[in-house]
Amino acid sequence: MRKTSITSQSNPNIVTLTANVASTSTPVARITVPRGALYRLHNQNMVRNALVTGTYIILDLRDAAGNKISGASKLLVATRGPADEFPKFHRALPYSVWHDMDTTQQRNEDFKATIIGQTDLNVGPGIEIPEAHELLFYVEGPQVVDWGKSFFQVDFEELN
Repeated sequence: MRKTSITSQSNPNIVTLTANVASTSTPVARITVPRGALYRLHNQNMVRNALVTGTYIILDLRDAAGNKISGASKLLVATRGPADEFPKFHRALPYSVWHDMDTTQQRNEDFKATIIGQTDLNVGPGIEIPEAHELLFYVEGPQVVDWGKSFFQVDFEELN
Protein backbone atom coordinates (compact mmCIF):
# COMPACT_ATOMS: atom_id res chain seq x y z
CA MET A 1 0.00 0.00 0.00
CA ARG A 2 1.24 3.44 -0.87
CA LYS A 3 -0.01 6.99 -0.82
CA THR A 4 -0.99 8.52 -4.14
CA SER A 5 -1.66 12.25 -4.42
CA ILE A 6 -3.87 13.41 -7.26
CA THR A 7 -4.08 17.14 -7.96
CA SER A 8 -5.83 19.39 -10.42
CA GLN A 9 -2.50 19.42 -12.29
CA SER A 10 -2.22 15.61 -12.60
CA ASN A 11 -2.16 13.73 -15.89
CA PRO A 12 -5.28 14.52 -17.97
CA ASN A 13 -5.79 10.76 -18.46
CA ILE A 14 -6.57 10.64 -14.73
CA VAL A 15 -8.01 14.11 -14.01
CA THR A 16 -10.65 15.87 -16.09
CA LEU A 17 -11.52 19.44 -15.14
CA THR A 18 -14.54 21.38 -16.37
CA ALA A 19 -16.10 24.70 -15.50
CA ASN A 20 -19.32 24.52 -13.56
CA VAL A 21 -22.57 26.21 -14.44
CA ALA A 22 -23.35 28.95 -11.91
CA SER A 23 -26.14 28.16 -9.44
CA THR A 24 -26.43 24.56 -10.70
CA SER A 25 -24.85 21.39 -9.31
CA THR A 26 -22.22 20.66 -11.96
CA PRO A 27 -19.30 18.19 -12.04
CA VAL A 28 -16.05 20.19 -12.06
CA ALA A 29 -13.43 17.49 -11.40
CA ARG A 30 -13.37 13.84 -12.36
CA ILE A 31 -10.61 11.53 -11.10
CA THR A 32 -10.50 8.22 -12.99
CA VAL A 33 -8.69 5.39 -11.23
CA PRO A 34 -6.05 4.02 -13.63
CA ARG A 35 -6.04 0.49 -15.00
CA GLY A 36 -4.96 -2.12 -12.47
CA ALA A 37 -5.29 0.23 -9.48
CA LEU A 38 -7.60 0.28 -6.47
CA TYR A 39 -7.75 3.56 -4.54
CA ARG A 40 -9.11 4.17 -1.06
CA LEU A 41 -10.26 7.64 -0.13
CA HIS A 42 -9.92 7.69 3.64
CA ASN A 43 -12.77 8.98 5.77
CA GLN A 44 -10.72 8.52 8.94
CA ASN A 45 -7.34 10.19 9.21
CA MET A 46 -4.60 10.39 11.83
CA VAL A 47 -3.90 13.94 12.97
CA ARG A 48 -1.41 14.40 15.79
CA ASN A 49 -1.80 10.76 16.91
CA ALA A 50 -5.60 10.99 17.06
CA LEU A 51 -8.03 9.35 14.64
CA VAL A 52 -10.38 11.99 13.21
CA THR A 53 -13.43 11.03 11.14
CA GLY A 54 -13.60 12.91 7.86
CA THR A 55 -11.76 13.08 4.57
CA TYR A 56 -8.77 15.27 3.73
CA ILE A 57 -9.05 17.33 0.58
CA ILE A 58 -6.99 20.45 -0.12
CA LEU A 59 -9.17 22.90 -2.02
CA ASP A 60 -8.78 26.41 -3.41
CA LEU A 61 -11.56 27.30 -5.84
CA ARG A 62 -11.45 30.67 -7.59
CA ASP A 63 -13.42 32.51 -10.26
CA ALA A 64 -12.06 34.12 -13.44
CA ALA A 65 -11.14 37.29 -11.49
CA GLY A 66 -9.03 35.20 -9.09
CA ASN A 67 -11.42 35.63 -6.15
CA LYS A 68 -12.33 32.66 -3.97
CA ILE A 69 -15.78 31.34 -4.72
CA SER A 70 -18.47 31.93 -2.13
CA GLY A 71 -18.22 30.06 1.16
CA ALA A 72 -21.94 29.37 0.74
CA SER A 73 -21.13 27.16 -2.28
CA LYS A 74 -21.36 23.40 -1.86
CA LEU A 75 -18.86 20.70 -2.81
CA LEU A 76 -20.63 17.42 -3.59
CA VAL A 77 -18.59 14.23 -3.49
CA ALA A 78 -19.70 11.31 -5.66
CA THR A 79 -18.41 8.09 -7.20
CA ARG A 80 -19.39 6.46 -10.46
CA GLY A 81 -18.59 3.13 -12.07
CA PRO A 82 -18.16 2.68 -15.82
CA ALA A 83 -21.54 0.91 -16.13
CA ASP A 84 -23.42 3.16 -13.69
CA GLU A 85 -26.21 5.21 -15.17
CA PHE A 86 -25.91 7.85 -12.43
CA PRO A 87 -23.24 8.85 -9.91
CA LYS A 88 -23.63 7.87 -6.26
CA PHE A 89 -23.55 10.99 -4.13
CA HIS A 90 -21.88 10.53 -0.74
CA ARG A 91 -22.04 13.99 0.82
CA ALA A 92 -22.51 17.69 0.17
CA LEU A 93 -19.93 19.76 2.05
CA PRO A 94 -19.99 23.53 2.55
CA TYR A 95 -17.11 25.27 0.77
CA SER A 96 -16.84 27.45 3.90
CA VAL A 97 -14.67 24.61 5.36
CA TRP A 98 -11.84 25.68 2.99
CA HIS A 99 -12.84 29.26 2.16
CA ASP A 100 -10.79 31.13 4.77
CA MET A 101 -7.58 29.09 4.43
CA ASP A 102 -4.91 29.10 1.74
CA THR A 103 -3.38 25.79 0.61
CA THR A 104 -0.32 26.24 2.87
CA GLN A 105 -2.58 26.57 5.92
CA GLN A 106 -4.60 23.55 4.76
CA ARG A 107 -1.41 21.44 4.89
CA ASN A 108 -0.67 22.60 8.47
CA GLU A 109 -1.59 19.99 11.12
CA ASP A 110 -3.75 22.43 13.11
CA PHE A 111 -5.88 23.40 10.13
CA LYS A 112 -5.85 19.82 8.77
CA ALA A 113 -7.73 18.64 11.86
CA THR A 114 -10.31 21.40 11.32
CA ILE A 115 -10.88 20.37 7.70
CA ILE A 116 -11.12 16.65 8.44
CA GLY A 117 -13.46 17.22 11.38
CA GLN A 118 -15.95 18.99 9.08
CA THR A 119 -15.77 16.65 6.07
CA ASP A 120 -17.21 13.33 7.23
CA LEU A 121 -18.44 11.59 4.07
CA ASN A 122 -20.63 9.26 6.15
CA VAL A 123 -19.04 6.18 4.54
CA GLY A 124 -17.33 4.48 7.50
CA PRO A 125 -13.54 4.27 7.22
CA GLY A 126 -13.48 5.26 3.54
CA ILE A 127 -14.47 4.62 -0.05
CA GLU A 128 -12.71 2.02 -2.19
CA ILE A 129 -12.65 3.05 -5.83
CA PRO A 130 -11.65 0.33 -8.34
CA GLU A 131 -9.99 0.81 -11.72
CA ALA A 132 -12.00 2.74 -14.33
CA HIS A 133 -14.32 4.08 -11.59
CA GLU A 134 -14.41 7.80 -10.90
CA LEU A 135 -14.37 10.12 -7.92
CA LEU A 136 -16.39 13.19 -8.87
CA PHE A 137 -16.52 16.66 -7.36
CA TYR A 138 -19.52 18.81 -8.11
CA VAL A 139 -19.76 22.49 -7.21
CA GLU A 140 -23.02 24.28 -6.61
CA GLY A 141 -22.66 28.01 -6.12
CA PRO A 142 -23.08 31.46 -7.64
CA GLN A 143 -19.64 31.64 -9.34
CA VAL A 144 -17.99 29.64 -12.10
CA VAL A 145 -14.74 27.86 -11.08
CA ASP A 146 -11.75 28.87 -13.21
CA TRP A 147 -9.29 25.94 -13.25
CA GLY A 148 -6.48 28.21 -14.41
CA LYS A 149 -6.64 29.84 -10.97
CA SER A 150 -7.95 26.96 -8.80
CA PHE A 151 -6.35 23.92 -7.18
CA PHE A 152 -7.27 20.70 -5.43
CA GLN A 153 -5.34 17.77 -3.98
CA VAL A 154 -6.74 14.43 -2.88
CA ASP A 155 -4.59 11.78 -1.21
CA PHE A 156 -5.50 8.15 -1.79
CA GLU A 157 -4.10 4.93 -0.49
CA GLU A 158 -3.28 2.65 -3.41
CA LEU A 159 -4.25 -0.84 -2.28
CA ASN A 160 -2.46 -2.96 -4.89
